[in-house]
Amino acid sequence: PLCLLVLDGYGIYDEYEGNCAYLANPENINGAIAQAKQKQLYVQLKAHGPAVGLPDETDMGNSEVGHNALGAGQIIAQGAKMVNDSMQGKLFESKNWQTITAAAKEKTVHLFGLLSDGGVHSNITHLLTLLRKFAEAGCPNVRVHALTDGRDVAGDSSPKYIKMLEDALAQAEASGSGFSYRVGSGGGRMYVTMDRYNSDWNIVKRGYDSMVHGKIDESIVPEVGKNGYTGYYKSMSEWREAVGASFPDKSDQNYPPFVIVDADGNPTGKIGDGDIVINFNFRGDRAIEISRAFIEGDDFKDMDRGVAPKVDYYGMLIYDNDVGIPKQSLVPNPEIHNVMSEYLVASGVTMYAMSETHKYGHMTFFWNGNRSGYLDTSLEKYEEITSEPATPEQIAKNPAMKAPEIADATKIKVD
Repeated sequence: PLCLLVLDGYGIYDEYEGNCAYLANPENINGAIAQAKQKQLYVQLKAHGPAVGLPDETDMGNSEVGHNALGAGQIIAQGAKMVNDSMQGKLFESKNWQTITAAAKEKTVHLFGLLSDGGVHSNITHLLTLLRKFAEAGCPNVRVHALTDGRDVAGDSSPKYIKMLEDALAQAEASGSGFSYRVGSGGGRMYVTMDRYNSDWNIVKRGYDSMVHGKIDESIVPEVGKNGYTGYYKSMSEWREAVGASFPDKSDQNYPPFVIVDADGNPTGKIGDGDIVINFNFRGDRAIEISRAFIEGDDFKDMDRGVAPKVDYYGMLIYDNDVGIPKQSLVPNPEIHNVMSEYLVASGVTMYAMSETHKYGHMTFFWNGNRSGYLDTSLEKYEEITSEPATPEQIAKNPAMKAPEIADATKIKVD
């Protein structure tokens, strides 16, 4: 058998004091590399920039684009590049954009997603462009539900992005008579909204509650009432100052949810029936669950949504092409064909793919060109080792995650 291992978080870089893989001096990996070099079976692959379909050399790689490229064996134009190109004009000439802006004359537009320029899940420049274009189209009411990053960018960098957002909202609001462009709600990305692989639906519920109901469920947000944290603030910048003071040991990615309220304490950005909701993240894995919460009907059972409004929902892209999550997008998806798994299945080769919950979709969905499920159940077997929730405490306590269990399970299959 041939075994292909993807080492999460491991890469090749300059040998200096900031390179943890170099400092760890991993005996087995270094031995395998030395042996491969001796046999002239060693090659280095780029995992960033145009080599993996990103706009330029300054764009760092990520697990989505890396697994797409490895699984496809080809360069795929990725979401960031496609959105960049589309925002030069095509997006704003599309039928979907015309439909959205026509409806937005009467209904509120809600934009939600990750507020940073990390370029892994989103880019703040896309959000700022959309705000400007909505104002130019004469859409009077827009709300942004913003998630702080602290994972793909520095852990305490959110004030910079909040200022950029609030400045852009003020400019858009000033551009039209009666315009109202405001932040509605938000929180930290790893605690609010952006769960993946059904790891913890309470993460999704925290975001959904704040966006839709304008409330915070204290049974799943124990931070409320601690150290002066209320969860309800007049602006996002006020919230950021308060949450940083209340929880100095937390970083941007782990902050609790917040809701923006008026002078009387009423939420100012609740999502209602007929409103337009746009997820401005372009990466799919952490966008699927919250998209399902908005688009699925009464048979949705993964969390209690309360009274769910019927909205016109769009992703920046379609996050799962196979099952259509969501049904509509601002930008057409990349089409990935002739991936390695298709070739192996056509050749009658059996395959086994396995990882833990937090990376399972990387070895299946991303690896197979953003397809869900099996290509051929008679030749493929996928297995998942259940992960603990990815809380900061759990990550710090167990950085190896499920690597030992994955190694043991793989050894059994190989033997």
